[in-house]
Amino acid sequence: MLDRIRLCWILPTIALTVLSGTPLAALAQEYRTNLREQCRLTISDIYMSLWNEEKLYREQNDGIEKKLKLLQGERVRSEKNLEDLQKAKSKDIPEISLNHKAAALVYELDTLQAQIAELIPLAAATSKNAQSRKVQLAAFDQLIQGVFIHKPISTQTRSDSKMLAFRIDYSQECSEYDLVCPLLPPQAKQLAAIANAFPEYSTILQKPLDATLCERYSKVRRRGE
Repeated sequence: MLDRIRLCWILPTIALTVLSGTPLAALAQEYRTNLREQCRLTISDIYMSLWNEEKLYREQNDGIEKKLKLLQGERVRSEKNLEDLQKAKSKDIPEISLNHKAAALVYELDTLQAQIAELIPLAAATSKNAQSRKVQLAAFDQLIQGVFIHKPISTQTRSDSKMLAFRIDYSQECSEYDLVCPLLPPQAKQLAAIANAFPEYSTILQKPLDATLCERYSKVRRRGE
């Protein structure tokens, strides 16, 4: 019976209600959940994936830069200690002891330098990746503007203060009883363009993205349009 209802969405409201025995508002909600909402969730997933990766790369870079700063500080101190030791001439300290201490400091400096050399390219890579994701997120945000908006989320609803303070939602709202709820023609055209960009973001995120639902929703029209 439900399949029959879906085929009859263009019929008058009264026909839909009689055939199903289900309130029209419930039918409208089901339709939007199966197509409109699933498309929104896909768009939101792309946005959140880009945002999370940019955040992850930035946090990784911050951690590496902090470690680098500590190691570089230790290197400066070790170089100063070695320099002071090489200048030291004390009758109280045997030369062999000075040589052992100098060798230990040289080894320490070599170890620090190796660690620093290993972290420098990692810092550069994570910084580059974070900046790349930031640019890609801004481009995607620009692409979806007009069809989607940032809908604020209350602090009571958010489980983590580090989460986004908004959710991706349609700029065009639907009436509670609007079974079809098609987008306006300019927005429908833009949604089709967004769906066409899915392969690009699938490559960026290295995961499959199904544009089918958004493509279908972009083609939804009222009878006679």
